[in-house]
Amino acid sequence: MIEKVISLMLVCTLIVTLFGMGIRKVQADSETEAPDATVIIDTDSVVVEEYRGVGVQWDPIDDVFPTYTSEEWNTVIERFDFAQFPFIRCMINATDYCKSINAEGNAEYDFESDNMQRLYQILDYCEVNNVEVMFGEWSKPKRLGITSSADPRWAKIIADLMVYLLDVKGYTCIKFYNYINEPNGNWPGASLYDEEGDKFIIWRTGIKNLHKEFTAKTLGDGSKIIDHVTIVGPDNTGNDEWVNYAVDQLSNIISHYETHRYASKSDITANRIEQLAYEKRRYIDKYDDNGISKEYWMSEAGMVEGKLEAYDCQMLVEDFVYGVLMADYTIQTMRGGQAGIIYWMLDDIMHAAPGNDPVNFPYKQWGFWTSRPITRVYNGETQVQTDDLRPWYYPVSLLSRNIPRGSKIVYASPSNVPNLNITAATFKDGNRDHLTIAVVNDSQDNTPRKTRLIVPSARTPVNLDMYVYFDDNRPTDENGYPVKWKTLENVILSEGIDIDMPGSGFVLLTTKDNGTGITLTPSNLARGKTASASTVQLTSRYPYPEKAVDGNTGTHWRANVRTDIEQWLKVDLGSEMLFNRVKIDWNEGYATSYKIQISNDGVVWEDVYENTMGKGRTEDIVFTDDPEEARYVRVLLLKKSTGSYDGYTINEFEVYHVPNAPVTKEEALPNYLRDDCDNFDKVHKYDMDTIDTGDVYNKFNGDAGRFKRWSDQYKYVIYYLPNIETFRARIYVDKGSDGLTDILLDDGSVYVYNGKPVVDFLVSSDEVNWQRLEVVHTEKVYSQDPDWYHVDFSPAEKIPPGYHYLRIDFNPMGIPGIDRGWTPQLSEIEIWAAEKEPVVNLAERKEIMASSGENAGYAVDGDIETGWTTSEENAWIYVNLGKDAIVNKVVLNWGEDFAIDYTVEVSDDAENWTRIGAQTNGNGKKDSVIPVEPVKARYVKLTVNRSSNAAGGYILKEFQVMGSYLSAADVAASITSIASPEKGASQILLPQVPEGFRIEIYSSSAPDIISGSGDITTPEYDTVVKLILKVTRISDEKYAYTGAIPVLVPGTKQVSDKPFTIQAAGGLDRSAGIKATAKFSAAPGHDIPEGAKVVAFRLMKGDRIVRTHTRTANITPGQEMSVYFNIHDPDRNYSVRVFVFDTDMTPLADSIVIN
Repeated sequence: MIEKVISLMLVCTLIVTLFGMGIRKVQADSETEAPDATVIIDTDSVVVEEYRGVGVQWDPIDDVFPTYTSEEWNTVIERFDFAQFPFIRCMINATDYCKSINAEGNAEYDFESDNMQRLYQILDYCEVNNVEVMFGEWSKPKRLGITSSADPRWAKIIADLMVYLLDVKGYTCIKFYNYINEPNGNWPGASLYDEEGDKFIIWRTGIKNLHKEFTAKTLGDGSKIIDHVTIVGPDNTGNDEWVNYAVDQLSNIISHYETHRYASKSDITANRIEQLAYEKRRYIDKYDDNGISKEYWMSEAGMVEGKLEAYDCQMLVEDFVYGVLMADYTIQTMRGGQAGIIYWMLDDIMHAAPGNDPVNFPYKQWGFWTSRPITRVYNGETQVQTDDLRPWYYPVSLLSRNIPRGSKIVYASPSNVPNLNITAATFKDGNRDHLTIAVVNDSQDNTPRKTRLIVPSARTPVNLDMYVYFDDNRPTDENGYPVKWKTLENVILSEGIDIDMPGSGFVLLTTKDNGTGITLTPSNLARGKTASASTVQLTSRYPYPEKAVDGNTGTHWRANVRTDIEQWLKVDLGSEMLFNRVKIDWNEGYATSYKIQISNDGVVWEDVYENTMGKGRTEDIVFTDDPEEARYVRVLLLKKSTGSYDGYTINEFEVYHVPNAPVTKEEALPNYLRDDCDNFDKVHKYDMDTIDTGDVYNKFNGDAGRFKRWSDQYKYVIYYLPNIETFRARIYVDKGSDGLTDILLDDGSVYVYNGKPVVDFLVSSDEVNWQRLEVVHTEKVYSQDPDWYHVDFSPAEKIPPGYHYLRIDFNPMGIPGIDRGWTPQLSEIEIWAAEKEPVVNLAERKEIMASSGENAGYAVDGDIETGWTTSEENAWIYVNLGKDAIVNKVVLNWGEDFAIDYTVEVSDDAENWTRIGAQTNGNGKKDSVIPVEPVKARYVKLTVNRSSNAAGGYILKEFQVMGSYLSAADVAASITSIASPEKGASQILLPQVPEGFRIEIYSSSAPDIISGSGDITTPEYDTVVKLILKVTRISDEKYAYTGAIPVLVPGTKQVSDKPFTIQAAGGLDRSAGIKATAKFSAAPGHDIPEGAKVVAFRLMKGDRIVRTHTRTANITPGQEMSVYFNIHDPDRNYSVRVFVFDTDMTPLADSIVIN
């Protein structure tokens, strides 16, 4: 067996071998294997101020089973003691203590029933051992005649119970009350399952009833229940909008927010747990006036993969991998800002399993152990259980013991490696500071990861106890409890420690029991320093710049919304300091384009970093491996996200010196994304509540099956790809006996249900403001099951630049007599970005010309130590890029003598020049000249006019032209029209493209008129055909698409100038008066225009108008409309003439007569 390896970056080079594992101490300047990931831990950057704890669901045993024997109970509390869980959730039923209740709310209680004794056994333990309890009831007590979850009588008996528990029993461990388990639940047994109306409104009413009782009921000491036990919520499972609703409507009642999530494996491995926690944490901070002081918990956590639905049993709890995934889950909640987690659940025997199989499945198997092992037969196999601790107890107990209540969860930078997550916590033990670091790798391809951990504030040697949870190595004592693998001595964490993680495993490092603690020195150079800004938005709660350096992510600086001035945030470090790293924690108003600049006088600024694809959240930037020395640092804000009506907003702006941190790499932007919908790894975001995560691998006919079809809510999925240009989304539909309405109408349009398309496509630049797309689709393709077909959707036009998010909305389609509906399913999707060439230095080693001086070629040799020199005051130098290119930026690296006054120009022929930038107050070092828009050019020229040296002369070390050569995307973007063919033409003429490119038809909206090869079949009427063209660069076969370009193909017949045709749907019905029915369609060569139209039915007797009925309505293709005239006409003397007008009474169709 190959033992795991840990490399320590320390100050000496001693090699020690211990237990087959190499501990390598390495000099800072020695050559070591580069890590796969480097994570920086900032102990003075706090994510969660006071952690509530890693806890567990601990309920009384269901009364269908005997209570614990003394031996069983002793084992339970010994194992609970070792894990040191500080926090539990405990739920009961009202019928455990209430025997009856009348219409007036007068109740008969038995607070000492057998079931309550089971509860008191748990509460007695918690009281003595300082375990905090979130207490509550599962569901409304229908056996007591309470049929509504909002019945105030239920709140009253709960309050009476709380008075008994607090006053008579004297419990102080109950801190929080949880009203109704999962009130948004939609399954039999859920409290609101059988109640009519909006579930949140019902639950909200119940919460208000409870709050009224808690604030009214007086205890023996004169205090109120609410003084001791506060109300938490919303306790939703999935459907996280409930958190928003609670914040918006109940913030004056709810003391802390909590939610449940049974995650899929993909939810965990794609870091979606952290993402959702972060989003809700920020929502609470922003919209609850006291949100900063309120905690947010994951109050019931588990996984759906492995769940045996019929018996509500989690079969994976016996497996090693469940422990890795739940450790990752926990770490992500901490990283996202949640202040506690409750696992489902402690011991199997707490709850009886459904499914009516008491021999093989008597209990819900979810616990860390089972106190009453069984032998069962499942899937033809005999399974023998024991009461041993299950594997996942190992990492969970380590997290609970070593990140105790009151810890601060501190910032750990993203690993930027899939499935590798790190969290860290600091806490005090008396006067000693302690640090715990947890690392998990659940690589889906079993890839080991060398992970470097750097803690800049830990500058003195420290001893770290190391625990490992590996498949082949997890040391335990005789009770099965985790023990440390070893102690790592004299580690200098500011220099770094390398951990070799296996493909699946968990590591915990801690100073908790080392006897000395750790010395942590503040490392954020900007914290508490003087900050200033361009503007402030005074309507904000925290507008001032000092709030961006106060160490509190719940406060912020916010600029005003002006766009006519330069916006910036500046920090004065107090003196010149070395630093190489800046961290920006953005609020909603983040910058999509910005620069980091430094200065020693606060007047002349030097660029050290630029980002033109900012995504918000937290951006951690190591801009150089050679630290800069400066007194002032600022962020210059160039372009704001459009997702906020507020100005630029920064929660925290931090500055660090981390000498051995790797320089932040420019993100390589992909041009293509394909998702076969086997899992959720490629999805940016989706509505977790309505995803059938339990059946993610169950595909209908081998293709569909991503989304849960049975739902009463809208659902969505969001993909991210910079600069989306087009896509192809395959949607499956089941329109069989289960009653689903077809998603496509006869005219090809998408069915609209309750005012919303059943499938809707939207794009956004910021995930806030969404633009609906017009889409086109293929014909239906039926699967092996004739009830199933799929359709491919694509945008009708090329999506404009700047959109990075694609959202697909799914609207449930009602089934008659049932309050839920089926929804279509996404089966596969391809997304293409506007292809961009890599931006590189196009000038390096290219032909150079200069007016004077020496070594002009040194300015483009890629060596910063050499350069072009000239003694002339007025001089020029230009570079020939070799072929046409797109120039994004010109970078000038100056030597000692630099230009104060200069211009930069571009040309296609080296004769006619166009200025793209100039400077009249240059300060040397490195200058960047950025044109307003990227510019096409072959030559780039610098003209210098005034030197910093009074004697004249210049030293230009490097002349860099950043840009890209002409791409297929550039050519495709330039094609916006196609010449219409002559009448009778047999072939379409495509636009000319530059040399080195070819062009062809990619798709035609009417291939029967213009085929893929360009052949034309003359239509009957003039017809507009939309063509998408494909442009390919021959040298590398890279390609791009144009938008959908309309082409008018002349027909053999003249097209009517009116867009509608009217047809009689049969003759007049004279069976009871006169009934006329007309059918409306689009005229050949026309689409039906949008908006309301006026339809007139005119009853005629000969040429005389007898009566007119008019209707104003939107008309859809193929729509029929009827009018009834109460006139007896046995002799058939009457007819009806039908018209269609625009609202200004312009005729839109030739009228018809119905006889």
